[in-house]
Amino acid sequence: MFFLPVLAVIAETAATVTGTALAAAGPVGAAVASGTAAIGGIAGTATAGAAATVGIEAAAASTLGTIAAGSTTTALNVGAAEVGMSIVSGDD
Repeated sequence: MFFLPVLAVIAETAATVTGTALAAAGPVGAAVASGTAAIGGIAGTATAGAAATVGIEAAAASTLGTIAAGSTTTALNVGAAEVGMSIVSGDD
C-alpha cells in the first residue's frame, strides 16, 4: 500500500497535463478536456465506493478512487488527442 499515494500523484498529474494540452487546442479541446475530467471523476467515485464496499479502509479506498479518476481521464485525453491528430493529418 506504500505506493498507492505515489501512484495517485502520478495519475492526477498526468490527467492535469493531458487536460491542459487538450484545452490549449481551443474551445473544442477545452470542452473535451472538461468532459473527460467529468468522466474520470465518475470512474473515481465508483472505484472508491466499490473499494469501500468490499472492506478496504477509507483512506486506501479514496486513494484508489484518485488513481482511477486520473488514469481514466488521462486515457480519454490521450485518445481524444490521437483522434484529433488523425483528423488534422487526414489519416484513417
